[in-house]
Amino acid sequence: MILYKMNIRESFKKVFVSQRNSGYLFDLIITKILRYSPNYQQIIFNNIHTYKENIIDLQELIFNDYFSNIYNNLSKSGNIDLEEVLIELNKITVSKFEIILQQDLGNKYKQQVQ
Repeated sequence: MILYKMNIRESFKKVFVSQRNSGYLFDLIITKILRYSPNYQQIIFNNIHTYKENIIDLQELIFNDYFSNIYNNLSKSGNIDLEEVLIELNKITVSKFEIILQQDLGNKYKQQVQ
């Protein structure tokens, strides 16, 4: 059972941190930020590679911190819906990365204006 759970964990991690999922989350966050703060566009483009690396690093941390709790809480109902696990992890990623990115963009924008 433990080996099976580890295989699920590692397989699921590959899906969560995949280029497709990371790209989807990144685009979602960037679109939202630019909708409300279009003045950050050039800063985002200048730092896009760093920000893409940052979201993947954050996903790794979030997965390590939250996967087991989310998985175990959802498994108490008897049926595990891995899509629901992915949705919960994605929500956490979006909320945390948006805050981190907004702070960094705000700091860089202030430096640029000065």
